[in-house]
Amino acid sequence: MPRVFLSNLDLGPVLEAVRRNGAAVVARALADPFRTRLERELRTVPYEPAPAEVGPVRQETDVFVVRDLEGFPALVELAHEYHVAVLAHAREIRGLATYAPNEIHLQRYRPGSLGITPHLDGKRYRRLVAFFTVRGSACLSVLRERAGEELARFSIGPGSLALLRAPGLGGLRDGRQFHAIMPVGDRRQLFFPVDDDYSCRCGEVPLFGAPEDDGHFGFLCFLARRPWAAGGAACWAWLWASAVR
Repeated sequence: MPRVFLSNLDLGPVLEAVRRNGAAVVARALADPFRTRLERELRTVPYEPAPAEVGPVRQETDVFVVRDLEGFPALVELAHEYHVAVLAHAREIRGLATYAPNEIHLQRYRPGSLGITPHLDGKRYRRLVAFFTVRGSACLSVLRERAGEELARFSIGPGSLALLRAPGLGGLRDGRQFHAIMPVGDRRQLFFPVDDDYSCRCGEVPLFGAPEDDGHFGFLCFLARRPWAAGGAACWAWLWASAVR
């Protein structure tokens, strides 16, 4: 069975960057054979359109919430290996020792779509919000406020891992960052001159797979939702209208 992550993946510096800056991206985290297997496994998922507007947030995306992991062996393997990789650094950053992802959301953006405008993920999601790009390419924009200064812009493509700070990480009661996702519908050059902590030359952002690929951008998101009651079981229900604000 192919390995899940590239052999040189070290989440330590990445998690520290998330604690300090609110967001970080690993351009290549998933081993390509595993990513291909994962993409094949998720290909027939019955996505449904998300609401076009949620308060001030606008979006054009299809969603699917994984409520039963039976039939998703690659997804189960990724969830396990990701959790283990994060917990390896539990002593380094406050809050990670109790980090336990218990929801998985799949999202798909069609070619030329709006994506999702600046928003904050719900406060109920603790410690980290993590999403792995399965196919396609997009830009992740991190902002100081909803309509404020752009702090960073990352290229996210096939096999990448993006991590966002959530309440409780590093001892912060909140710490969330406004962010937006903008799908990239073709090959293009992207150069983002930002501050020293975020500077990156994204270079060419290719679409996933072969030339006949349909141009969709898709990722899966791991969330650690606070249980309904202390000591309660993990909640797998997803209320989209309250997931962002």
